[in-house]
Amino acid sequence: MEHSVGLVILSGGRSRRMGQQKELLDFRGETFLARICRELSPFCAEKYLSVHAGQDYAFEGYETLYDLQEDIGPMGGICTALSRCDAEALLAVACDMPFYGLKQAYLTREAWDDDTDILLPVADGREQMLSAVYAKRCLAVMEEMIAAGDYRLRTLTERVRTRRFSSPDAQPYRNINTMREYAEVRKA
Repeated sequence: MEHSVGLVILSGGRSRRMGQQKELLDFRGETFLARICRELSPFCAEKYLSVHAGQDYAFEGYETLYDLQEDIGPMGGICTALSRCDAEALLAVACDMPFYGLKQAYLTREAWDDDTDILLPVADGREQMLSAVYAKRCLAVMEEMIAAGDYRLRTLTERVRTRRFSSPDAQPYRNINTMREYAEVRKA
């Protein structure tokens, strides 16, 4: 069954561990952000780019959304996008995963079902919260958590119907947080 799943690219982080904006790092001739936006563009019609107030990014086919709640991590971007979307759910993907592609997005969407609030890929034993599907019905719980000062996606997964599925390949989910990791990925 084809589900109404939109897309939000999460680019509103402060890149504190990296020391510079990760989304602007070069990877094979384009920035991380340009690459992920281009790669996932065919995924669906409803696409968002989540940014913080200090960013001024625009990509064709993506609606830019400024986080309604600043500095609360990915929960802020996902919550903002869910509050704006028409789709039943959104695939939330971090911009700092240079190997993530359309194949993973389609596999994740195909695994999502109506009885699941969050669908988490698990790769190499690690839950991939920043490449997961979040149902719009999570919004009320997210807003409640934000009001209480709890911004942890892990807590959200414990409060809603969360299903995990195994991904045989961990490489697409590799995210880049430090200059050392960036140097390694540039060699790949």
